[in-house]
Amino acid sequence: MRKISKATLGVLDTIDSFASLLGVMVYDRFFKQIEVRRLQLYSCYMSLVCSSLYIGYILKWNQAMGVSDEVFLALNSIIFTPLGMAFCIIPMAVLYVRLTPQLIEGTCYALFVGTSNFSNTTISPLVGSFVNKHWIGVTNKNIVEPGYNGFL
Repeated sequence: MRKISKATLGVLDTIDSFASLLGVMVYDRFFKQIEVRRLQLYSCYMSLVCSSLYIGYILKWNQAMGVSDEVFLALNSIIFTPLGMAFCIIPMAVLYVRLTPQLIEGTCYALFVGTSNFSNTTISPLVGSFVNKHWIGVTNKNIVEPGYNGFL
């Protein structure tokens, strides 16, 4: 079982916030002239790499290489948060602004952003829970058993 304190989570959250600011600067400096669909493609590639690293984290590969959990999570935030901002979040916000008709900016922009947030925070977890329930089968009870599905 991983032992990460609340203080460590607070520090990681602070690092993540500063990394988000860095992502805004990276987008402004390098990516604002690139079309949105190209940046979304880069975002998909980045998600594949990031997901693979999280699988490695779950399987404790980072510890096998001598990298502590805290350092791994901090590096993940420092690297992937700015790239996520530059490749996905900011380009989508720019696209929403371009698609929004004049005189109803507030309403239309709120609809675009609200729909995106609803998808990311509600629909995606529901789909993940559905897949887990019907095909994977990890529960609170069996996740703490060592060796279950090779994850712990």
